[in-house]
Amino acid sequence: MGIVEIADGLLQSETASLVEQATAQGWVDGFVFAAADAMGAAFGCRWLQDRGIVPLAVSGLVSASPLAARETRSATGLAVATLAELRDPVAVSRIAFSRPLDVQAA
Repeated sequence: MGIVEIADGLLQSETASLVEQATAQGWVDGFVFAAADAMGAAFGCRWLQDRGIVPLAVSGLVSASPLAARETRSATGLAVATLAELRDPVAVSRIAFSRPLDVQAA
């Protein structure tokens, strides 16, 4: 299983093209979206979802603040993964095989 962490540079044409091509070609099985704040996480996840990509989780600086992490979970329906969790093979396995809250309910 290949999982890629992408950052909030989605509006850069090179990053957008790479994400769309990786998905179309089946190069990766899932994405973790890294964002600096809850607003960036909400926008980035929406941008990805509009292209048929549902991230497995959100990571990045937003995970360092309990308030920002709660706001992100509320706005996106996704788990927020801390740096420690991304370093932990067991936690990464949970993330890799997780489903977003709204997908689980469907």
